[in-house]
Amino acid sequence: MDTKADFVAYPFAQGDYYLGKTKILLEFGVKEVVWIFTNEEKVMVARPNQPWFMVDWKDEIEIMGHRFTINQVIESSESEE
Repeated sequence: MDTKADFVAYPFAQGDYYLGKTKILLEFGVKEVVWIFTNEEKVMVARPNQPWFMVDWKDEIEIMGHRFTINQVIESSESEE
């Protein structure tokens, strides 16, 4: 989990950090890369040899064989408090 982007350690322009880091992770052998952007309420999912995609929190995604929306996760978490 990369909760604090290290823009100094990677030679990408700040806007390209997520794309560049995703590429590096996939080339290293990571099976899925998921970025959750809280300000924009978007989710980016990338898998090797497949198109990367970005959706809204309300849209269903599949990660590691599980289908859900980020909104469902948030609502479930809030109801447990």
